[in-house]
Amino acid sequence: MSAALLTHREIEARVGPVSAVVFGCGNFQGLAVMRGLGRCGIPVIAVAKAGGPGLKSRYASEVWNVPDTHVDPEGVVGVVVQIGERLKQQGRRGVLIPTQDSTVELLCRHRDRFPDSLVCHLPDHSIIKACSDKQVQCRLARELGVPLPNTYFDDERDQLFAALDSGAQGFPLVFKSKKELPPSLRKKFRIILIEDRAQLERVLAEADAAGITHLIQDVIPGGDDALYTFGSYMNRAGELRAWFTGRKLRQQPPLFGVCRVGESKRVPEIVEDGVKLLRGLHYFGISQVESKYDLRDGRYKLIEVNPRAWAWVALPIGMQVNLAHAFFCDALGIDTPMQEMPDLTGVYISLFDDLYWSLKARDGRPWAHLFKGYDLVVEAYYAPDDPMPGLIQFGRRSGDFAQSAVKNVLRRMRVRA
Repeated sequence: MSAALLTHREIEARVGPVSAVVFGCGNFQGLAVMRGLGRCGIPVIAVAKAGGPGLKSRYASEVWNVPDTHVDPEGVVGVVVQIGERLKQQGRRGVLIPTQDSTVELLCRHRDRFPDSLVCHLPDHSIIKACSDKQVQCRLARELGVPLPNTYFDDERDQLFAALDSGAQGFPLVFKSKKELPPSLRKKFRIILIEDRAQLERVLAEADAAGITHLIQDVIPGGDDALYTFGSYMNRAGELRAWFTGRKLRQQPPLFGVCRVGESKRVPEIVEDGVKLLRGLHYFGISQVESKYDLRDGRYKLIEVNPRAWAWVALPIGMQVNLAHAFFCDALGIDTPMQEMPDLTGVYISLFDDLYWSLKARDGRPWAHLFKGYDLVVEAYYAPDDPMPGLIQFGRRSGDFAQSAVKNVLRRMRVRA
């Protein structure tokens, strides 16, 4: 832990008894945030769907299970109210820290229903809705002069087809939903690579039938390692209090997926554009601004803004850019020093995901980045000071991997499993 960060004892000396209430702790995102707070001695109330390996972390002082936010949002709100009432009885306060889009929106929308023992340090719901809307992000980028790919909104379909007809726009294109989708639609409509006009017309018709608001963008050439991240904590006054830059190396699946390997990398250009966008959105909190480097003109072009902790937030936290600590202190009105990205190299890796996808997609040797001489290696679930979530995850994924291998063998032998 950085010597500049306040311990829990020092925080309580200023504001009284307080805990963190972190959502999504069962999985890697919430687990990383929980560890960032727990290593400073801050007690964490872990809130997540039952069964996640992260709930076995040593840093979970207590665990509360909630239903799926998309399926039973009222049930989630009910659990949050119960946590608040419990804290009030104990004479404590709790700082709410969501790590997923749907939970951020839910807490913002219902903050007036929570007991005063809960600190909901989140922007207004209208700001979160705007930040989560890819159309709003792209229109703002246009206004601010932040580079982005050729982009066509669903009310600009005529312009899209005119550009295709004239040759000003070619394929491939990518279809993106404007907002986070429920699980029933996410797999089909979240991101679709479009190779020709017939596929484009078919995808647009299906999206219209399903009521999916969307945008179409030019696909910037380059692999996963052309995707760059500016991760930060911005306080309510619009001041940058913690920042990190890095790039993805491998995704799952490749090209349009979640990071399975990523590294720290200092890129000043994306810091400047990222701060400009976040201020234009009037956003404060933890966020990720993702860009892709375009070799054709040498510019980093906006891919998306995520107004919450992102998939590989464990890397900056492991490098002592403790975004979770900055959030917690700011929520309590405690000013903290700037946390700048240190001069060391770090790599994030999800071991089983990298093994599985390297073999499936054949995009490189599994675990190759473990041997590249980084100063720090951060694994998605395993940590030396908190091994249990990683051991549980490795055990589960080993079983899944073995079962999948057996099914593949049986399939090739034409034996029905």
